[in-house]
Amino acid sequence: MAKLTLTILALIVLVVVSGCIRQNPLFRKIAEREDAKRIKYTDEAVAKSPELQELDRLCTKQIPLFTGFSPNGRFAGPTTKIELYYFYRSSATYAQVKTFYVNYFSQNGWTLTRQKEDGWGPSEFEFAKQPHKIIISHGGLGDADYAISCEKRL
Repeated sequence: MAKLTLTILALIVLVVVSGCIRQNPLFRKIAEREDAKRIKYTDEAVAKSPELQELDRLCTKQIPLFTGFSPNGRFAGPTTKIELYYFYRSSATYAQVKTFYVNYFSQNGWTLTRQKEDGWGPSEFEFAKQPHKIIISHGGLGDADYAISCEKRL
């Protein structure tokens, strides 16, 4: 019983401390610097890679953006993949966003390949149309409400 009480107390302290750290201006500064590095890396990677440029056009010009999505970042994936991640803020419900994208993708030759809406981590749904894969995620994304992962499979 005492061990369980100590474990619960330790978890409570961890949650409180992690919330305080996130509000700390120093932590915020470090996070902003890391974001700036990722943005620079992504911009350079897209500028140098015709494949990432093609993927960026697909995910920002061809695939419509849900009304009310406000861009909150774009990052390139690992160099072993051709992948871009887009992050958005939005007050829209997951159901609204999912309905919008399911309608768009199914009307444009994409196949729903995976859905995850319960359990640990963000809710997600995935569409594929060779050679591309798109994953739309909601929840557990830090400063973003939604993420769209666009990948060109080799």
